Amino acid sequence: MTMAAAWILYHSIFGSERLKTTFSSYSSVDYLTFVIIGQAVFVYIYATVFLVGRVFYWERMGGTIEPLFLSPVSRRGYMLGQVCFAMFNATIDFLVILVAGTLVFGARIYHLNIILLTLGIAMTVISLFGVGLVVNGITLSLRDRTNTANILTSVFFIFSGAIAPVEMLPGWGRIIGQVIPLTYSLKIIRGSIVAGMSITDFTGELFSLIVISTVLLVVGFMFLTRMEHSLKLKGEMTAF
Repeated sequence: MTMAAAWILYHSIFGSERLKTTFSSYSSVDYLTFVIIGQAVFVYIYATVFLVGRVFYWERMGGTIEPLFLSPVSRRGYMLGQVCFAMFNATIDFLVILVAGTLVFGARIYHLNIILLTLGIAMTVISLFGVGLVVNGITLSLRDRTNTANILTSVFFIFSGAIAPVEMLPGWGRIIGQVIPLTYSLKIIRGSIVAGMSITDFTGELFSLIVISTVLLVVGFMFLTRMEHSLKLKGEMTAF
């Protein structure tokens, strides 16, 4: 649906030479390719907030969170297994959207730097792992299943540059975009289809991703550990 809407907008509005020139000042790819890549990468956000981000919520609802928290199983290992499964499925969706966007809707993906693309996806997965940990802590503390996920999805979709360049946002919107890891991941992945681009062209984005990912992972694990201790202390591990 999003790709079809982008195709209609491109050919009815953004396809004019004047708007092409305006958009090219913000992005190295055309509008249609820009949106299709944004949509493809966004499947990782969905996998993060709706799958990885609700792992412990569903354990609680299924009545298995108590034996899980009482067992000696590694929490990090458990979450890592969950994120690997979710990101594997998301990667399949990502490739399907790219292929469909190119063959059906005409996205211009001609020069593909596999190394840069792989690096961009890997950094996306690592940073979103931290987001998933934080979301798990929030869903446990608020007993919330959908509101947190929906709000985060909307914020990421609007301010990360998924459907429009971050540079086109107002000042306060660009500030929000600067703390979202997907903002930098999208720049790297879009750069992987531009001829002549290499890893050295994205050192700033990679550094920002490393910093944000580290913070998210540390905060996420600390938050989950604290929530587990709090639930055990208060006897609130059950769903009702």
